[in-house]
Amino acid sequence: ERERADRSIAQMIEELDRLHRSLEQAVAERTTTLKSREAELRVQNARFDAAINTMTQALMMYDAQGRLAICNDRYYEMYRLARGSANRGATVLDVLQARADAGMLNGEPEALAGEILEAVAGGQTRGWLVDLPDGRTISVLVHPTADGGWVSTHEDITQRRDSERRLAYMARHDALTGLPNRMHLHERLADELTRIHPGERLAVLCLDIDKFKAVNDMLGHATADEYLKAFAERLRRTIDPHDFVARIGADQFAIVQTGSIRSAADTASFATRLCEI
Repeated sequence: ERERADRSIAQMIEELDRLHRSLEQAVAERTTTLKSREAELRVQNARFDAAINTMTQALMMYDAQGRLAICNDRYYEMYRLARGSANRGATVLDVLQARADAGMLNGEPEALAGEILEAVAGGQTRGWLVDLPDGRTISVLVHPTADGGWVSTHEDITQRRDSERRLAYMARHDALTGLPNRMHLHERLADELTRIHPGERLAVLCLDIDKFKAVNDMLGHATADEYLKAFAERLRRTIDPHDFVARIGADQFAIVQTGSIRSAADTASFATRLCEI
C-alpha cells in the first residue's frame, strides 16, 4: 500500500510539474504576444503622431465632454503659442482664451466658443474665416463626430486670398497703367446708371493720343509704355475724386463724370482741359 501511495504521489508531482511547465510556457507566449502588440502599438502611435504633426493644417480633437484630446504641432505654430498652452483636457474656451492672451484672436473667446458649441450641438459641419490681428486669414472647419465630440481643422489661406485678390484686380485693371480696364468701365457705367436720380447728370468722355503710333514706331515700345503711364497719371490728377478713368484700348481712354457736373458747359470745359494736358 505504501509503495502504491508513493507511486501515486510521484505521478501527482510529475503531473503538477508538467502543468507548471505548460503554464510557464503559456505565460511566456502570452507575454511575448503582449510585448509584440505593445511594440506594434508604439509604432502605430509614432506614425500617427508623425502624420498629424507634419500636416499643413492645424488639427484639434475634442471628446464628448468637450475636452481637448489631440492637438498637433501646427496649431501651436499657426497661432504662435507656447507648447502646452493647449493641454489635454482643456475646454474650447480655455484654448481660445490662450489665443486671446497671445494676441491671436479677434473678438471675445466666449462668443466664439459659443458659436462652436452651437454648431457641434446641431451636428453640422461649419466653417469660419478668421482674420488674425497680424493680418493673416485662417479658414476654420468644425466637424462633429458620432460620439458627441468634434474635430476642428485650421488652414492658413492668406497667400491664397492674396492671389485671388490679385487675380480679381488684374481681371479688371490694365496691367501697364494700373487704370481700370474696359470691363471695369462697363461695370461702373451700369452701376452709375442704376443709381442716378432724375435731374442728376452723367457724362462719358472718350479720348485717344494723337500720333501715338508714330511715337511707338520711332522711339520703341519701352518708351511708348512710359509715355502711356505718364499720360494715365496725368488723367488721374486731372479728374475729380468722384469721377472714373479707364484705359479701353492701346492709346484710348474713357472718363465717367458724375460728381463734378453742373451743366453741359462744365463737361465741355473739362474736355478742353483734357486736350491740354
